Amino acid sequence: MLEDIEIFCAIAKTGGFAKAAKELHLSTSIVTRRLARLEQKLEVRLMHRTTRQVSLTDAGQLYYEEVSPILDALQASNKNVKSLSKEATGILKIGLPVSISHLYVTQWLHEFLAQHPRLTVHMVNGSRLLDLLGEGFDLILHCGELPDSTFYSKKLGMWEKITCASPAYLKQHGTPKKPEDLMHHNCLDHADNFQGTWDFQVKGKLNSIPVRGNARVNSSIDLCNLAKTGLGLVYLPSFSVAHALKTGELVSVLDAYRPKPLGMYLVYPSHKYLSYKTQALMDFMSGLLHEDRDQCVLSVRS
Repeated sequence: MLEDIEIFCAIAKTGGFAKAAKELHLSTSIVTRRLARLEQKLEVRLMHRTTRQVSLTDAGQLYYEEVSPILDALQASNKNVKSLSKEATGILKIGLPVSISHLYVTQWLHEFLAQHPRLTVHMVNGSRLLDLLGEGFDLILHCGELPDSTFYSKKLGMWEKITCASPAYLKQHGTPKKPEDLMHHNCLDHADNFQGTWDFQVKGKLNSIPVRGNARVNSSIDLCNLAKTGLGLVYLPSFSVAHALKTGELVSVLDAYRPKPLGMYLVYPSHKYLSYKTQALMDFMSGLLHEDRDQCVLSVRS
């Protein structure tokens, strides 16, 4: 019915079927049929038709005065909504792992916001972030295997779990040569690792090695800092220790036994009509995590 109303208003504005048809890029016969259909639905005659001119009936004049402002408002709303797909405006809600947020994103987010001054970012850090997509979040960065879901994702690349320690620790306590040697070392573990084991590839099979240490922390950043002081060995994502490895503050060990790399994904609720602001952030994040500003974040690109 909306299309019929648009055609009716066009006829009223232009004063004729042919002119309205030309403006709407339709045939005159279609315009005529649509007006007749609208009159039939309303059960009232909207226009007087003669061979020379078209004029509004009293009912038509009243109807035009009432629907024309509504139609103008609807067209303006459509225009405003479409503009959002070409400009980053409003609020963008994102979820990030703590390490990625603190080590990379917050250092460079000012560049993104400078490019998009009409955008406001709401950022949440933590784990198990995928649940936030059901709460109106626009984008989540997920590290690891993706569970089956109705969400869509863009794979940024791969990352690895790396075992490392400071040169001072290795000098004092020796360098482990095989995963089993870890049972004789002080292993600083993540508090979320309830199994108390670290996984390694040994002869093509994944082996879980039990570890013990005098510190358990629920932050990869804090574990990295503790390792740099020489307290013990850590088993952390490559993006958490990349800078420390590059500067020599930490040294990787057991490289031949590293488990298979895992994926890093940008996850979003839908790929249809993806907003410009979400696409802009996806492009920014992809570039940020692949650029070698201070360190290489992703060890293997997808």
